[in-house]
Amino acid sequence: MKILLINQNYQLRGGADRYYFETKKILEANGHQIIPFAVTHKNNFQSEYSSYFSRISGTGKELPYMTVAQKMRLFINSIYSFEAANQLDKLIKKSNPDIVHIHNVLPHLTPSIFPVLKRYNLPTVQSLHDWRIICGGAYLYTKGNICERCKGGKYYNCLLNICDHQSFFASLAAMLSKYVDKIFNLWQIGVDFYAVPDKYMLERLVNWGFSRENIYTITNPLSLESLVPTYQIGSYVIWYGRLIKAKGVLTLLQAAKAIPDIRFELYGSSGPEENQVRKYIDENNLKNIYLDTKLRWGDELKSRISNALCVVEPSEWPHPSQYVLWESQALGKAIIATNIGGSPDLINDEINGSLIDVGDWQSLARKIHFLNNNRGVADRWGRAARKSIELLSDQDGFYDRLMEIYLSAIEQSRFRSGIGGA
Repeated sequence: MKILLINQNYQLRGGADRYYFETKKILEANGHQIIPFAVTHKNNFQSEYSSYFSRISGTGKELPYMTVAQKMRLFINSIYSFEAANQLDKLIKKSNPDIVHIHNVLPHLTPSIFPVLKRYNLPTVQSLHDWRIICGGAYLYTKGNICERCKGGKYYNCLLNICDHQSFFASLAAMLSKYVDKIFNLWQIGVDFYAVPDKYMLERLVNWGFSRENIYTITNPLSLESLVPTYQIGSYVIWYGRLIKAKGVLTLLQAAKAIPDIRFELYGSSGPEENQVRKYIDENNLKNIYLDTKLRWGDELKSRISNALCVVEPSEWPHPSQYVLWESQALGKAIIATNIGGSPDLINDEINGSLIDVGDWQSLARKIHFLNNNRGVADRWGRAARKSIELLSDQDGFYDRLMEIYLSAIEQSRFRSGIGGA
């Protein structure tokens, strides 16, 4: 099949991008032709289709260097991107795909692409990696708590609470984009089936009014070839991710303050909380914390994870199954994580890791201290973590499940066009 694979980024910036490229690799290994569509960026991987990518994009770090006109253009195209719709139309005419598999579309591709797909009656599947389909801020999380204020289409709450990247203009664009989507029913008409990584996400979407029959669960694709555990138990703790409050980084800092004899290594891409994190470290004179915002992945970070005491993931938002958990378990590490979102699907308490309540820094500190004094437990949990992820990361099983979803979408599109029975 010729598969149009859509994702906002054509580079590795987060877990959704890793999922996208792992999926691409598996599909290509099974003989399918992949046609990528994304936004143009200087850090993109090479692609013969890059001239068809949407040409309007920008990251938070790039905004200060943009002209007023560029910022306005970016703002408008974050609400409804005629640019993305036009470029996608050209790509479809050029490539004539058999099916479309979408990943992240916000903020730069926007639901503007869905009417294009409907116009060509293309069978369409979307993998959901966050909550943007129902939440302007993507996390179902506001001001330290799980949030469902936007339920029922009350998207003005996104702006009232400055939910998107703690930015007024980003939140305004997110709110307006959600209202455009709601008024014209763009997202719902454009997707045949959704793919989610765990039952938690499925049930939450059903609670918001989605049809259970239109949602499939499928595990994350993950190749274990480059994730080889060493089963070395070090004397430091690892956290890695984006520096935002939803990731629980401030809970982590409080735990680190309580156990100053244990080293914490934080590897996080810069986010809204970076200044607050650095301020907390300085004001509390936390000598046991090392913060690196440049090292995001690769052999060096994998080595640091492999030789750590454990990995901590104190997220406060109801996350889907995160690659931080998958990758860390694949490297044979015990994980201490919050009992929320997709974590309970991966972590069996005191079998291959441990679970804590959201925001419970005292419990986090106690469990880290316990592992530091009981290295054999850390080793046992880590080995069990590797075994559990080996069972989940079945690439043949992932491919078979994905084909099942694709075939359902193809059948759906045939019925829409009057082909395939009464």
